[in-house]
Amino acid sequence: MYFLTEGIAEVIINKDDKKISIILKKGAYFGEIALITNSRRTSDVRSLDFCVVEIFTKNEFEKLKKQFPGKIIK
Repeated sequence: MYFLTEGIAEVIINKDDKKISIILKKGAYFGEIALITNSRRTSDVRSLDFCVVEIFTKNEFEKLKKQFPGKIIK
């Protein structure tokens, strides 16, 4: 999972032979679906400007689930 701390990025979703574009700004996040459901990503993200992102890894997510059992999605 990624947190956009600086910059502008674009999410590109291919659906029914159409491209859907969503602009992300500082404070936005992406990649949570793949992290929580342990599935493949559902879209592409590209930077439109210089970006800084913070990364929340699967390993960190698993540690958090152990620390707070029953509080986080299983």
